[in-house]
Amino acid sequence: MLDPLVVPDRDPIRGIIPIDKLTADLLVEVPKGAEFRNSLSIQLFINNDFEDPDNFIGDPVDLASFDLTDPTLVKFDLFYKTTEFPAQGANVTVSLNYFLFDTASESGVAAGLPLSVRFDRQPAGGDELPPIAFTDEQLSGITASDLDVDGKLNTIVDPYHLGEEGDLVELWLGDSATNGSYLAPTYPVTDPRLQLPVSFTREQLDAVGDAQAMYFGYRVTDFAGNVSPVSNLTAIDVFINLPTLDPPVVPEAADGLVTYNDANPSVTVEIPRYDGAALNDAIVVLWGGLPTNPHALTQADMDRDPLLPVAYIEVPYATVATAGNGMAIEVLYQMTRAGSPMLPSPKVDVPVDLRTPGGPDPDPDPELPEHGNIRVPSIQCGTSPVNTIDPTDFGKDAVATVFRQGVDNNPIWLVDDVIQMHWATISNPEIASMTVTVPNEGANIPIPIPFTDVIEAIGVGPVDTWFTLTRELPAEGGGTVPVTVRSPIQEVQVASASALPGDGNQLAAADFWEKNASNIIVKRVGARGTSVRISLAGVSNIGLALNPTISYNFVGLESGDANGPPTPPGAEIEDSRITATDVPLEQSHIDDGYFEVALPYAKTYFICRNGAKLNYSLANDFGRNSNHVEAFVRFAMNEAGGSCLVPTFAKASGVMASMTSAPTKHALSVSDNNLPPIAFTEEQRSGISEDDLEQGVLVAAVNPYFGVAEGDVIEPWVGTSEAESSGIYLSSSTVDDPDKKTPINFAGESILEVGNNQRLYFGYRVTDKGGEVSGLSRLVGIQVNIESR
Repeated sequence: MLDPLVVPDRDPIRGIIPIDKLTADLLVEVPKGAEFRNSLSIQLFINNDFEDPDNFIGDPVDLASFDLTDPTLVKFDLFYKTTEFPAQGANVTVSLNYFLFDTASESGVAAGLPLSVRFDRQPAGGDELPPIAFTDEQLSGITASDLDVDGKLNTIVDPYHLGEEGDLVELWLGDSATNGSYLAPTYPVTDPRLQLPVSFTREQLDAVGDAQAMYFGYRVTDFAGNVSPVSNLTAIDVFINLPTLDPPVVPEAADGLVTYNDANPSVTVEIPRYDGAALNDAIVVLWGGLPTNPHALTQADMDRDPLLPVAYIEVPYATVATAGNGMAIEVLYQMTRAGSPMLPSPKVDVPVDLRTPGGPDPDPDPELPEHGNIRVPSIQCGTSPVNTIDPTDFGKDAVATVFRQGVDNNPIWLVDDVIQMHWATISNPEIASMTVTVPNEGANIPIPIPFTDVIEAIGVGPVDTWFTLTRELPAEGGGTVPVTVRSPIQEVQVASASALPGDGNQLAAADFWEKNASNIIVKRVGARGTSVRISLAGVSNIGLALNPTISYNFVGLESGDANGPPTPPGAEIEDSRITATDVPLEQSHIDDGYFEVALPYAKTYFICRNGAKLNYSLANDFGRNSNHVEAFVRFAMNEAGGSCLVPTFAKASGVMASMTSAPTKHALSVSDNNLPPIAFTEEQRSGISEDDLEQGVLVAAVNPYFGVAEGDVIEPWVGTSEAESSGIYLSSSTVDDPDKKTPINFAGESILEVGNNQRLYFGYRVTDKGGEVSGLSRLVGIQVNIESR
């Protein structure tokens, strides 16, 4: 068997030919063997195939000219020519061997063991080495805090393409992408599959210059001697000489605990003044890892007393709550200056406990003043309704009930919690606090509210009442810190007789002012429509500042020709009822000295020849006075012979009313103002603005009126006064269902044609299927202020 060939410049382990040996033909030594004859020649070949001449390498050596018996002849030199090397930039391993060729037999034999020879002429990394693997924090800017105790900036080089054991990594640092230098020492690669730790020293960083962008990179020299270009560069702002920051201060933690009360609505974090603090330095507090919005230092911050903090940062409750409870919530801050990286302060550990009374569940909306799981207290005084003190009970003590169960039906307190009731601005000591104890914990807790010094001291009107619930929480280092929550506010209406309309005294009876001397509304008067006047003259406590209202109830009685209310009371004639609740009084009513209630024939027709009564009450912000004299009047509106004429356009039915009742029949009025007013909402009655328009239209409705029938046509009207000639009729609506309200529309543009920024009057008229047209309905005066959009 032929001995294997030898390549002296080949690394025996890797098979690599160093690139500095590839500048000349590569020497290949073939050991002389016993098989060698002068009739043979030696030829190098590759690819394990000497049958193909394309695989021949170098020139053959003819043994005919050698003395094969010479003992000093031990080998033959052959050459792998440079022209046959793999191309520059290639990394190729070839199988190199030789064979002996006998020219007489034209046969050859190859050596048994080919030799692998690697031509590595390709630098590591391929087209470009990846950048140094800096951390996100390092990439955001390098400060002194990024250096270790030895002043080194530690980072790593990721595994790269074509990396091999024995590669040498050489760091590069510059002040631009084109101006820099390679640094010592180099870092040998021991395992190309692993990240390679590398370091830049503080001295190297200082040599380039602080407070600027620096460019970091590296190159690789492999075992073969190939040197890569510099890697992909990374530019990072370097500020290793920024000021030293002191830890933040949290004053609310000075007592050993940040509680819900400390954190709501925010916790103050003080930023100690640092050397070189500059206008517009941005400060961000990290509370439990959660950042606040940046605070840029202002001139006021700069001008503050040097002994005081340079800034006060408010951390919102939501941030504190998200970070959660704990005895060591990390709090620090970061300072960033324009063109500089973020500089973090040392951290402090802050104890936080946001638990509160109010139940086991979190407060549904903890940033509101009241705890959302606590029910409002209930106030009882004498026989007055709950949360009301009527004049008859003004002078008595009250009792507040604090409910044990919250909205979630769980107890809101624990034993030793303290309840404090508040009555407007009065609390302790006038209202004694109450401690939750084992005996009283299991039920609602009553708390006395004294009349003297509390109810009397605050006086009449709406009074805000609530309670607080306080619990002691264990603090860091021992002791406790209180936390307090508040219930929602319960408004209590307190009234004394002297604050009610008429000082609470009996109010005068209403006046049926068109009755005759016998206290009778006769046919001539009733058929055209009459009214009743409720006296306001001389009535105290009904100034508009007190928001006075009137409520009334007029109804006929089956009393026949009796001169007064029958005993026992007669049946009420329900179809004649005219009632209203809490109608606001206007200055015109007060100026007139009375409030007038219209009695249209469409309603009084049902009374025919019977009696009627009217009751009323007056109210203001302090309460209601229902103490009045009931008014009674007789109606006699029958034809001679005892029947009452059905209103005008229902005559075709031939229906007449008896002296005690009249059936409901459709009838347009025999005079104006017998149709009820438009059913505006309370909001609309208080004033009409552009917000009340739906796509430019004011939508209202007409209630079912006397004699309403399907197919009636309703025409809305708006004017500047109660005179029909002052206004215009608008697009009509048709009654579809007589039992329901009929919607009507006032186009905003049409309203503005009539007037704006003034009081306008709204009404309607009705045309029935027979073509009979009613008069204009009762009108509603409303202030109109519509802004163009």
